[in-house]
Amino acid sequence: MACIAAFCTEADRPGWPKVEETVPEWDSIKGELGKYHLGVFYRSVAGLPTVEQLRRFLSLYGRDRLFEDFPLTYESLGFYVSMADYLLNKLRSQPDGASYNQSVREFLDWEFADYLLAGLISKDSHMFWGGNALKTALDHLTLDRGDARTYLVDWLVLGRSIGRWGAASSAERREIVRKLRGVTSRRGKVRAFYAALLLGSKPPDVSADDLGLKPETFQELQRASKKRMELQRPRKPSPK
Repeated sequence: MACIAAFCTEADRPGWPKVEETVPEWDSIKGELGKYHLGVFYRSVAGLPTVEQLRRFLSLYGRDRLFEDFPLTYESLGFYVSMADYLLNKLRSQPDGASYNQSVREFLDWEFADYLLAGLISKDSHMFWGGNALKTALDHLTLDRGDARTYLVDWLVLGRSIGRWGAASSAERREIVRKLRGVTSRRGKVRAFYAALLLGSKPPDVSADDLGLKPETFQELQRASKKRMELQRPRKPSPK
């Protein structure tokens, strides 16, 4: 039955059989089937509060698999994004700035928030978001939020949106850079730190206390920022 549920979930296209219609007694067994296939799990927890989705994932897969991308069973090149990226994606998909801010605050109240932040910092994501995700997080970064960790969440969302910047118009790119430069010059060193990382410029010196982070999370951020700076540094031409 798990194989049928997995196939129906991966083949979720118009006109194809739906898992809810194909698997007998789906509502009563979907929780059990979810432990065999991440796509089935995501379908089984759809509509539940995010905290409950996280709790069920941890009970089935454990904390160590929060950052693991799961390959599809019936398509060789596809994959399901990790639960950690899935949670971050739910944050960025909020319809407006107020909802986004509330979701970020709830995320930071979770028991595993610091563990999730450290893992998301160190994880290279396959996800590149654009549109509303970029604008909402960018606007959020420009305002005083009290909890410095909220700007780390903004940085994570914006860092995963950066792949879409090239698709933006010249005017849109100029507006993005203008806003980030405004953050670096007038918004305090915490927000300036994250804006500088996104711009590829040297960030101001900050401490773990400045950023409201635990030492291990701060260490991950330092490693990630150093790596990003090295990748963005212009390469010297090779000698002929």
